[in-house]
Amino acid sequence: MSLKAIIDFGIHFESFKNIDLFHQGLYHLRFSIYQQREEHRIFAHPYSILEGPKTDVNDKKKKASTKDHHSLMPSHFLEGMSAYCSKTFLIRFCEEEVVVNETCLFRMEIEAFPRFADLNMFCEVELMYADLLNLGGMAGLSSLGNNELKVDFKSVSVFRSKLHRVSAGIREFVPICFDEGHFCVANSMFHSSVIDFRFRIHESEPSAEKRDSIDALPSNLYPKNFTEFLFNASKFRKEDLNQFYNNFLKPLRKTFTGLAIEYNDTLNRLLSEARGRDFRQYVESRPSKLPPPSFFEARKNETNTTMDEEEKKELPSIKPKTMGDKANSSLSQDRDNIANELDEDLKGYFLGDFIDGKDPEKIAMSLLQEINQIAGHLYTLWHSYLGLMMVAPKTALQGHYQTYIKRIQERWGECMFHERLVVDDLAHTDDEKSEENPFVARKVRKQIYYHSLEPQYKVEDLNLFPTTENQTILFEQLYVRSSSSEAKKIIEDKDYQYTFSSSDAPRTTGIHLVVFVHGFQGTSWDLRLLKNNLALIFPELLFLCSSANEDHTHGDIGDMGIRLAQEVTNYITEWCPGNTLGRLTFIGHSLGGLIIRSALPFLEQYSSKMFSFITLSSPHLGYMITNSKMIDAGMWILKKWRKSLCLQQLSMEDSPDLRQTYLYKLSQYKGLCWFKNIALCSSHQDSYAPFASARMSASCRKAEEDPARGPVYITMVKSIISQLTSDHLYRVNVDFKIAEKNIDAMIGRTAHILFLENQPFQRMFIHRYAHFFR
Repeated sequence: MSLKAIIDFGIHFESFKNIDLFHQGLYHLRFSIYQQREEHRIFAHPYSILEGPKTDVNDKKKKASTKDHHSLMPSHFLEGMSAYCSKTFLIRFCEEEVVVNETCLFRMEIEAFPRFADLNMFCEVELMYADLLNLGGMAGLSSLGNNELKVDFKSVSVFRSKLHRVSAGIREFVPICFDEGHFCVANSMFHSSVIDFRFRIHESEPSAEKRDSIDALPSNLYPKNFTEFLFNASKFRKEDLNQFYNNFLKPLRKTFTGLAIEYNDTLNRLLSEARGRDFRQYVESRPSKLPPPSFFEARKNETNTTMDEEEKKELPSIKPKTMGDKANSSLSQDRDNIANELDEDLKGYFLGDFIDGKDPEKIAMSLLQEINQIAGHLYTLWHSYLGLMMVAPKTALQGHYQTYIKRIQERWGECMFHERLVVDDLAHTDDEKSEENPFVARKVRKQIYYHSLEPQYKVEDLNLFPTTENQTILFEQLYVRSSSSEAKKIIEDKDYQYTFSSSDAPRTTGIHLVVFVHGFQGTSWDLRLLKNNLALIFPELLFLCSSANEDHTHGDIGDMGIRLAQEVTNYITEWCPGNTLGRLTFIGHSLGGLIIRSALPFLEQYSSKMFSFITLSSPHLGYMITNSKMIDAGMWILKKWRKSLCLQQLSMEDSPDLRQTYLYKLSQYKGLCWFKNIALCSSHQDSYAPFASARMSASCRKAEEDPARGPVYITMVKSIISQLTSDHLYRVNVDFKIAEKNIDAMIGRTAHILFLENQPFQRMFIHRYAHFFR
């Protein structure tokens, strides 16, 4: 085949943010785009780097003093590797952000027939690192301008993505993230567009004798020119010509129209939101309508006729914009106008009716002229659009970012099951359905539907979602008080969407502090992965990973609460001076959930700031009621061996009278009533935190069967739940895919640890309960 499709890719690298890189040093990113053919890779060729403004006026956090350290070596192409290397920057601090704002253009030429429209490509982005010490430390930075200096960069992590249907056009926000050991994000936009079709002479045409002997091959497989490629002169058919137009020229016009819509959308949004920028160049360059097909013009001139109204409707066009347009014109109205014209273009017409005569060479030249005209307009629009995206990049990317978040939420939602229950008492749960969750999860992982899910985006992060067989499944139960205003709507309308958001609480402009509290024998690093994933989605949050009890988890839980309260108070005093604290959220794993509850009475001065309370497999009712004899035995050994007061308190053996134990007293402490959102996460697979205890459930069969301890247990649950002023409570059961069969899995420890280490669970939770953190 000799007709080639020319596809351009644009990667807009807007900014880089260090979330939790372990090493200071020099960094840059190395990009490559390729087509995978069996074991071979065919690379797109990088050919141009477009640079935008060095800083964004919308980002007031940037300091001029860091500018030089963030542009130490210029961006460039890597010889012999078809790769683009971004500029090199120095990373020294946690949460450090680098404004890059440059776009690299790649180009690839592929066969246009038969299925170029379904072409998928791949993109790899490597995080390149060089140790600053090898250059002599900070003093050696001045030598980086020396062209003879060789800096030894190594690839420390790789981001891989699949680009779906690149010829249909890609315009998507992509947060480039790396592995857990290199937690950072490169905010970027991926673009692609078909910009031209070009005829190439076949490079390996067989001899005449060989061609005659292959009667199965069509005579135009090895054409000498474009006319021969289109048809044999003796076999001219208008239907074939019309098919060619619909397969190639019309998609090219459609690409122009779609890009013009995006250009106008972006420009209107920037004119409205990005103050202080000069957009006159881009207003003057608004796309105007495409000229009518050259062969149509020729027919009109030759026959000295004019187009009738029906013919005019069939011509695609874009209404030209002028400097006189209002900057705040209705964006939706512009979209509708241009979209209607796009629809007119798709109505199509029978191309053969517009051709006078049957001269193959004349027809071929008309089609080539049409291709060249559209390609010229498309090339200009393509570069104008990419330039526009870099004028005010944060504003330009915002809409695409929101679309990305919505699609990710929908994709994660495929592995979540939601149930709404209206109850008189939030302490009672529907545990019969919860007991079915493990069976449902196994069935889901085997269903064809989940195996055949297609990505809802064109740039697929190959590391973001696990395989269906290993997918974590969430079962959410939202309990709502029957006395609440929403309860009646839920009962009457099964489709009523009842979700609570931050809008239910008074708006605040202050700092939202999230406090992470580790569990038994834990450290402040235990919840670091969850903190990093939160920072990725909510960079405006302030975080505290508690370390006050790292060496004291065998002691008294009450003392742990006092230490945590003092640590939080000191942190707020230092980082949230005055009245800058807006909201306070706590996340506790295992014992950490109880430490938080024991600290709340000492934090009453911040009661109006309390927002979200989240526990991950925390035994709120201790181990008084447990179904695991192995855990009972392990607890007995630890209590005897380590003399752990904490374990005695969790077993409610710190006093002969159950009503004098610490956990019983803790159940009467105030504090939970201050929170707007509460989520209790548990897992049937976790024996380290009894299921009912982690859910604060009074519907515990074993408690009901225990005449001595059961009533105390139920009293404790009701005492805790009765304090809640919120009308709703989330209980989330998590089913992990645990492949390994070892002692940890047998005793239920694996699931307990996966709350800290399983990224799919953490990302699902953050996206589902995003309103907990706003």
